[in-house]
Amino acid sequence: MRREVELLRQRLIDLRDTGIEGGGHRPPRFVLARPILALLLAAGLLALPATSVAAPRRIVSLNLCGDQLALALAAPGTIVALSPFARDPRLSAAHAQAVQPQVATAEEALIVEADFVLVGPSDRLATRAMLAARGVPLLVVPHADTVEAAKRVILDTAERLGRPERGREIVAAIDAAVAEVQVAGPPLIVLPLERRGYASGPQSLIGDILRIAGYRHALPEAGIGALVPLERILLLKPDRLLVSEADDRGDDQGSALLRHPALAAIPRIRVPERLTVCPGPALADAIRVIGRR
Repeated sequence: MRREVELLRQRLIDLRDTGIEGGGHRPPRFVLARPILALLLAAGLLALPATSVAAPRRIVSLNLCGDQLALALAAPGTIVALSPFARDPRLSAAHAQAVQPQVATAEEALIVEADFVLVGPSDRLATRAMLAARGVPLLVVPHADTVEAAKRVILDTAERLGRPERGREIVAAIDAAVAEVQVAGPPLIVLPLERRGYASGPQSLIGDILRIAGYRHALPEAGIGALVPLERILLLKPDRLLVSEADDRGDDQGSALLRHPALAAIPRIRVPERLTVCPGPALADAIRVIGRR
């Protein structure tokens, strides 16, 4: 099986080279048979070619978490474009730094001559296949459901961007925030509540931060998360609700539940959503905010 995979990989590289040589001529479209594409994706071969070791100089992110990792880790002057979410102050903890042009597609990444692209695990396979077919190295930024997993993502990304020391600095800052959290007295029961009554479970990044901060999750059986109706919230009797600043305002139907009079007496921990969406430097701030008593 490995020999077949290696042959397919070499075929992909040969086809890529054919498309970029010959006076800059490119074929109208690169077509790869579906079975071959599926095998390459499953084998993880649509990524950095084994012979490429130089740090990237023209970085593009097509993903919110990729944006924040690139802004935190990449060498100055190497980011040429970010995703359309990069400047959203509600979602991006690095929105003030995101001055680069915004792109949303593989075609746009190719136009700006990216030599490295960050994508998300849920981004379209066609996008990833097109970039890989043109020989553009990719990094798929994985989800992180624990602080330790987030630290690994940071270190791995820093390594790929040629800045391992910067990754270690950010991880050290997160470790320092964890060390600052003071757990005193019996643990408070906390329910992290989001739009339409969704609660992030204990097997989520929010849930892991609650554990680190010495709280008890109000729904220990919820796994990664669950929808919780108003009646169930009242029966759980949490000591605190953890809410984002935006949801707590109750500006629309999705967040109206949090404005219900029956929940008004429950104290709240307010943490901006942008601090907990992605692995990155903002996690240190999230840990400090959630860890306050």
